[in-house]
Amino acid sequence: MYGGKLHRVTGDIKDNMTGKCINKIEGEWNGKIKFTDETTGKSEVIDTITLAVINKKVRPIYEQRENESRRLWRHVTLALQQNDIDAATEAKHKLEERQREEGRARAAQGTEWKPTYFKRTDPAEPHNWTYKDCSS
Repeated sequence: MYGGKLHRVTGDIKDNMTGKCINKIEGEWNGKIKFTDETTGKSEVIDTITLAVINKKVRPIYEQRENESRRLWRHVTLALQQNDIDAATEAKHKLEERQREEGRARAAQGTEWKPTYFKRTDPAEPHNWTYKDCSS
């Protein structure tokens, strides 16, 4: 819970080049969400309750790469589905520790981490990433 309200969604979309906010998002993920174009002042409200449900298209876990989210977090998810918070916490801890160790190993070897689905927008800005189309 953030800001004292359950199910709250807020966000700013910024221009990568200027850092200026160009869009704002606010509302509740299970209710109405307001999108505002900060450059024009125009807003649009979407009522998520009235939206049609679209089923996800996801490959089976055994066909996913080792680093894809559903495969990576499968033990945490299973434990949560079984309401076993201790097992979920332990699985999450193991996963995060493995990722930390991999990071330390890369740092020791001077190897830069190269993500599969994103590319750095500006090498001078370590937190600016853009999705790269991997379909071709």
